[in-house]
Amino acid sequence: MMPLRKTFSQSVGQHNALSHTCKALAKSTLEVHHIMLRTSILYSRSYSIHRLSLPIATRRSILQDRGKERLSSDSKVQWAAHFHQLTKSFRQPTQSVKERLPVVIAIKKALKVHGACIVQGAPGTGKSEQIRLAVKDPTTFDLKKRFLTSYFEKHESTDQEQEHLWREGYYKLKGHELKWLQDNYESIKKGLLESSSDTILLDEFDLVNTASLEGEALEIAELIANLAQELRKEGKKVVLVLHEQGINSPSFRESLNEQGIIKEPGAIVQTDFIPEEHQKAILELMKLSTEEKLKAIGYVQGTPGAYVKFLQRLEQGEPVEQKYKDFLIEAHSIIMGNLAVMEKIYPEIYTTLLAISSSSLQQRIQELNEIPAEKKQELLKTRMVGNVDGKLVLPSLVCDVLQDQVLRKDVEILRVNGKSLKLLEEEQLTDKVAQNLRMAAHHADKYAGSHSLLSLEGIQGVIPDKASLIKEAWRAQKEAIAHKINLEKDYQTERSSSAHLSWTNDASTIAELHASALEVKSEFLAMVEATCQESGVYSFHGDASQFLIKTQVSMNRKASIWAGNGADFSGAVKKLNDTIRTTFMANNIDEMRQAIHIFAKESRKRGYEIVFSNKFKEDYPSGYVGIHAKIYLKTPYTGKRIMGEVQFHFLQVHDGTNESVKEMSHRFLDQVMRKLEDNASREKILESTGLSNPRSVIKLCEQVQLNLFGASIDQIKIG
Repeated sequence: MMPLRKTFSQSVGQHNALSHTCKALAKSTLEVHHIMLRTSILYSRSYSIHRLSLPIATRRSILQDRGKERLSSDSKVQWAAHFHQLTKSFRQPTQSVKERLPVVIAIKKALKVHGACIVQGAPGTGKSEQIRLAVKDPTTFDLKKRFLTSYFEKHESTDQEQEHLWREGYYKLKGHELKWLQDNYESIKKGLLESSSDTILLDEFDLVNTASLEGEALEIAELIANLAQELRKEGKKVVLVLHEQGINSPSFRESLNEQGIIKEPGAIVQTDFIPEEHQKAILELMKLSTEEKLKAIGYVQGTPGAYVKFLQRLEQGEPVEQKYKDFLIEAHSIIMGNLAVMEKIYPEIYTTLLAISSSSLQQRIQELNEIPAEKKQELLKTRMVGNVDGKLVLPSLVCDVLQDQVLRKDVEILRVNGKSLKLLEEEQLTDKVAQNLRMAAHHADKYAGSHSLLSLEGIQGVIPDKASLIKEAWRAQKEAIAHKINLEKDYQTERSSSAHLSWTNDASTIAELHASALEVKSEFLAMVEATCQESGVYSFHGDASQFLIKTQVSMNRKASIWAGNGADFSGAVKKLNDTIRTTFMANNIDEMRQAIHIFAKESRKRGYEIVFSNKFKEDYPSGYVGIHAKIYLKTPYTGKRIMGEVQFHFLQVHDGTNESVKEMSHRFLDQVMRKLEDNASREKILESTGLSNPRSVIKLCEQVQLNLFGASIDQIKIG
């Protein structure tokens, strides 16, 4: 199979309708009027197709002016010049977004009025990025970076030691950091005063792995506050970046107050959830499609961390256009890091969010807003929870990342227990199963950033690094395919019709049912053959049609299971719905649609009834997709009714072999499930994996399945 990469639709097309407007000043009054009319219409259109354009009030005044018949020659010329100047500013949307962000506006105001500003917020909420958008090229003093660089040089630390100190061991070095700051205080101040920028940014000086500053960490922060005041006295503007630990320390806030830094209102600026109007402007710059913008806003709900990577590119003057899937990957990565910090510093809050994130949307809303007022404030300060119209909101983005972290921990446990495999070299992937694994690995990397290749009970599978992003991509692709097939338009489905619920086999025994299947076999095969010939699809029901009719042993087993669940055996026989069956396999969507049409036509021609089930519209945890059809046949000689089943699949999903994605996926879970159903085997598999409960094992298997199905339908060309 040739892989066909899915391309996300993007909003394209640019408007330069006003390139000729300035020339209007040299034209007659009538020509100016015509130009104004044309350009206002074009800009009204551009606004309607989601390009960043004129605000509503401006467009309204334009339309009103256009409707006036009596305008003096001078006023028309002035209006044209004003219109050109106004629209010129809207051709610089990047600058507009920079200037409109609430935090940026607040920082500029605080520095202008007070000469100092504190920017406070949870990790990864865009503090530094928005400061640099507000202040052009500030001189930055990053205490952690400056101290550790000196410490590494002095102690000749290895790369491994440096990584450990940077990530984990830094908090144990606060005594060393305090002494370094005291020894170098004057030289640091001198260097900052001599810098070319009139604004100094003091960052990363209140970092601790506790809830507030104390001891040496408090002394360090107070020294930095003193440095800030001395810099102000010498005419420098100062921005201090504070984290929750700093702002939550009463003694440090008192120091800031004594230094005169937070006495004035507006001196403290907090990062917060981004309002919807500003999200729209940001997503407009990314050039996402209208559908993608709506999905992004609904998914992110203003979470500031989701836009940090965008702010970084905006601040650095880099291109900000990107694909929707890349936006999601970046958003997940930032939130993942933020939550990792939260788990260490505020474990109780993290546990609370984790518990709420596993609930349904309605339960989540209820649980959030039943939390006591003081606890709500703790949740809000994390900037993982927002306040919308007085109600707490935990965005789906944050919920997904929290649940992904649970899965990630299970994967780490498996790695520790020696269950991970080295990624197979490309030249080794020659058989079909290995090709499917490679395809699944590529899919996981494409949509989730990375993956783990695992072996569970002898079956290999790919677990995506960010499982929720795989689900998002899978859902988008299968819904697009469902829309193209458009099954519901022309056919009865299980959702739209209940007639099939009354269907029963006329047979009362397994032998009678098997005899009915044999009697209708030739008619059924004739329908299958006609479908294949006219549509170009393939059919599969085993070599020499061995799977076309269920064996009596298989029928008996299935009926016994149903009877064991409370039905009488003869009643179970009457409800067996796949006694005769086949699978059609299509190369593309057009073939699939044609095959469905032909088979339905052949069924109706013989007086059979048929009802379809569109699995592309269902959300199965395993990722399963396909089109199923229940058919109510009538035997040609005895006139008995019998139910059969037909499945329609794409070759990318199922090609009739045991190594297809469909069969490989089922086999992975079935083998593990059989182990979990037996008490002794269950204990063994839990012991060997190190996982605490069967649900963790099943969840891992479902992620393997969903990623595999996602990889296969990602190969189907939709356009």
